[in-house]
Amino acid sequence: MARTTAEQARTEILDVATGLFAARGYEATSLTDIAAAWGGSKATVLYHFHTKAAILHELVRPAAAALTLLLDRSAGVPPERARREVALGFVDLAIAYREALASYPAAIRTIVEIPELADLGLVEAGDRLVAVLGGAAADPLSLATATVFLNGVLVAAQTLAHLPADGLRAALATLAARLLELDDPPAAAG
Repeated sequence: MARTTAEQARTEILDVATGLFAARGYEATSLTDIAAAWGGSKATVLYHFHTKAAILHELVRPAAAALTLLLDRSAGVPPERARREVALGFVDLAIAYREALASYPAAIRTIVEIPELADLGLVEAGDRLVAVLGGAAADPLSLATATVFLNGVLVAAQTLAHLPADGLRAALATLAARLLELDDPPAAAG
């Protein structure tokens, strides 16, 4: 029987946890459930991930890093161009990570409340997204529109995960142009 490396075990645990989060929800899934489905002990799961939140942290980390990079690239860009690039970039990120969004939707809605995920900067990234997309006016209507757009894209990526990526991307890019009143007809990056 081949021995599983630590990296293989971590990957397997993450895969099992993703499936359980999708089926039961993040909050309803325990470390014991993850260990049983993986075929190991809770102690072994805890050896690799000290908490259930640490598992979620590892699952969310790549998307959080991509979001921070998108926002950092928009800094110093003229405001209208930044709005367009961030809106379409956010659409692309939601499409790229739509399987993860569909796998643990309840966790996505409450993720900013999990203290162990604070270092990912998701609260700050959300504030930056709303600020860029709300535009220079930063009036209540603009900020509300930006918030509705961002949440709508996340929900669409979750609930419409069965649609082809290109079709969903085009629809969400059109939504961005209409809702955020972007200047040029959009073409989301692929």
